[in-house]
Amino acid sequence: MTETPTAADAVLEVDDLVVRFGRRTRLGRRPVIHAVNGVSFRIGRGETLALVGESGSGKSTTARAVLNLVPTTSGRVRLLGQDLAGLSGRDLRGMRRHAQMIFQDPYSSLDPSMSVDEIIAEPLRVHTRLSRTDRRARVVEALELAGLSRRYLGRYPHEFSGGQRQRIAIARALATRPELVIADEAVSALDVSTRNQILNLLKDLQDELGLAYLFISHDLGVVGHLAHRVAVMYLGTIVELGETSQVFEQPAHPYTSALLASAPSTERNRADADTRVQLSGEPPDPSDPPSGCYFHSRCAHIFGPCAERRPQLLDVPHGGTAACHLHDPDLWVPVEAVTSGTQEVVVDRDE
Repeated sequence: MTETPTAADAVLEVDDLVVRFGRRTRLGRRPVIHAVNGVSFRIGRGETLALVGESGSGKSTTARAVLNLVPTTSGRVRLLGQDLAGLSGRDLRGMRRHAQMIFQDPYSSLDPSMSVDEIIAEPLRVHTRLSRTDRRARVVEALELAGLSRRYLGRYPHEFSGGQRQRIAIARALATRPELVIADEAVSALDVSTRNQILNLLKDLQDELGLAYLFISHDLGVVGHLAHRVAVMYLGTIVELGETSQVFEQPAHPYTSALLASAPSTERNRADADTRVQLSGEPPDPSDPPSGCYFHSRCAHIFGPCAERRPQLLDVPHGGTAACHLHDPDLWVPVEAVTSGTQEVVVDRDE
């Protein structure tokens, strides 16, 4: 069983992270995009935390905010105990060698004008003071860890398949010997066979190097294969967080249940996918988030406070947390309604 790491044991600690963007219109107004709204989580050494959710849920923005690739509005990000908010310039570059990123598209994330040697050596030139000889040795080490031979060092990205290019991207991420690797849809552009090979490689690297992964994906099958814990995001918030097996087998939030039902090919939930309420409708506009629970307009279990009161993450009986009024100790509701898909009468205790 994977437990939430303590602050002392966490490689990455994110606390109440908020990211908002302004957007100019033809009328000159700047509506605020609420991209990330108070997200908190921790990742321990050797652990994979997956962020899942629909497109636009804030997964990638969260990942980029962790590395300070997009500005944060408020909140705290601590990497290896160091608060990144107050860092800039040389100090921030020095911390970035401890956290590297693997991007989604292996065809656009590699500079076509650079050789494999130059691509992998680039973060070493930026983040370290290694000599040319030591850089070369580190490049070879990273490439071989990623499952490619040193004979490829002089070649260029166009000479490789998609899977090989993603291995080069992984080698680039490994070159600085980071403690944290952020993988943003790192296998979604690959075919099934190649995807499985890359997933197995990531697991082997984690076992060998003790890497912590923040893994962003919309593919629940991939998440079930790799992640120890899952954070489900909806409209910039985490609505459920727990161990992968618990979240997949006993989802505590109606959105999680509907998300699983919309992906019936996921082996873990194939048997009971048809008993869960299907996800319908579109997410609200992030520039005009609704009051109360952000999911209430699409939820089959809406009742009294859902449209007015925003739920907080609460402990759920089988483990993990969920931001849903169904689990509020001050309300009465049969929690079994979440996973059964039945329509239940719910009553406020104060009535």
